[in-house]
Amino acid sequence: MQIHSEEMAGPYGRRISENAKLAIIRYRKNGLSVIKIQQLLKSHHNCIVTRPGIYNFLKKWKAGGGITAKKREGDKRTLLPLHLKFVDFWLSRNNELTTQVLQRKLFEVFGIEVSCSLIRKRRRELGWTSVVSKTCQLISNKNKMVRMLHSLL
Repeated sequence: MQIHSEEMAGPYGRRISENAKLAIIRYRKNGLSVIKIQQLLKSHHNCIVTRPGIYNFLKKWKAGGGITAKKREGDKRTLLPLHLKFVDFWLSRNNELTTQVLQRKLFEVFGIEVSCSLIRKRRRELGWTSVVSKTCQLISNKNKMVRMLHSLL
């Protein structure tokens, strides 16, 4: 039996095809259990769907969700080129501004609320990166000798 990968579904798999959704509804109306529906989908429709996937689809369908997936809207909060010019200007005047300070300035000047992660991402795209210098602990001359003797033993 060949299983089509485009019809796989599950918590991390692909979406359930519309044909499989219609079959799930038809089987459920005939009084079949979720386990039996899963077996029939696998044997008759060459479609692997997890039991939780079937159960969650039926739950959504009973609540009036229909069989088509809802169109998702992305996050509308974004930084326009004008905002990026101001961020670049502020950073050129003071390159030690933190993300939280930039977030507050954007809200005060433009009235937009954006996440810190978006500001960090745009700041990197503008070429502003932070470099943290790593220094090692200073060792006194006395301790240098003790460490050297200890390592030789």
